[in-house]
Amino acid sequence: MEPDHSGSIRLIRQHYPGVIIVGNKQTFGMIEWFYGVTGDQYLVREIFSRWENISCVSI
Repeated sequence: MEPDHSGSIRLIRQHYPGVIIVGNKQTFGMIEWFYGVTGDQYLVREIFSRWENISCVSI
């Protein structure tokens, strides 16, 4: 999670209260700390480290 690319999370949660945030444990802590956003979350475990040639895009 990059704070300069995630500043609208609070606004999105306000307009779409049913949205589920997907991320890892560290991401959820940062979202709560930076924006005070909690609620529905889907925890993703770090599984990609064992795979080769995987590209991930952060949005």
